[in-house]
Amino acid sequence: MLNKQYDNNIIIKCVDDTFDCYVFIDGEIQEEKIKGLFETKPFIYKYNSNLDEIDFLDLELEKLERFEVVFEYKCKKNSKCSELIVEYNDNVFIFNDIFQQPIIIKYLSDVEEYFTKNIEEVKDAF
Repeated sequence: MLNKQYDNNIIIKCVDDTFDCYVFIDGEIQEEKIKGLFETKPFIYKYNSNLDEIDFLDLELEKLERFEVVFEYKCKKNSKCSELIVEYNDNVFIFNDIFQQPIIIKYLSDVEEYFTKNIEEVKDAF
């Protein structure tokens, strides 16, 4: 996604009915869709150990065309991207803007351990 050219931001929004993902570059919808990213609805949580679910605003493409957004990922020009946790199929993906690729863990119950470990690493560095 970061390989595409954009001035301010790039956003991917995946919708509930077909799980197709729409790409927006600087607020303009692109003709190409991303297909096959999801086959079922993913569970999206805030980037914290509390695992608070995230609700996204619906996507309105035309006056009568409204879709429920089940996944949204945004990157700004400074490469700061959405930080979130995605539970999908048999894996948990941790999106952190420090890493370009998500960290993959097996169980949602391991998220708290992931955050605790990172806090300890930072404390040990000082």
